[in-house]
Amino acid sequence: MTISDLFCEHRLSPVGREGVRMRLRSVHDRGVGLEMLDYGEAVRISPVGLETFHLVQIPLKGRARMSVGAATVSSSPVVATVPPIDADFSMTWDRRTPHLIVYVQRDRLLAALECVYGPVDSGGLRLAPQLALDNEEGRSF
Repeated sequence: MTISDLFCEHRLSPVGREGVRMRLRSVHDRGVGLEMLDYGEAVRISPVGLETFHLVQIPLKGRARMSVGAATVSSSPVVATVPPIDADFSMTWDRRTPHLIVYVQRDRLLAALECVYGPVDSGGLRLAPQLALDNEEGRSF
């Protein structure tokens, strides 16, 4: 299985001269998944687009950045990124920055939200591009 098979088509470019040594562990069940992903070296990732699923990407150490238009979100073990599903974005992961990635199909997320809040306007659902993990809400996530 490739990362493109798991998530979506993307372009992966090493930032330096070192070769990428990807390590991946993945489990998915009924539209929800967890990934442990490390490219080993610094990389730039340019996805085609998520469209049907959401990700929460948590660096376990090191730093990463996600650019959406003119905005940049820096992530670390205390700030996760949440890529948009309806806009172009790119990411740069620093060397030795393994990520825990939470994957949720959009229809599964909407079904869970409806159980909690009642009917949800799926077109109006917008997630913030970052999730603070150093506060009560983030720790409970």
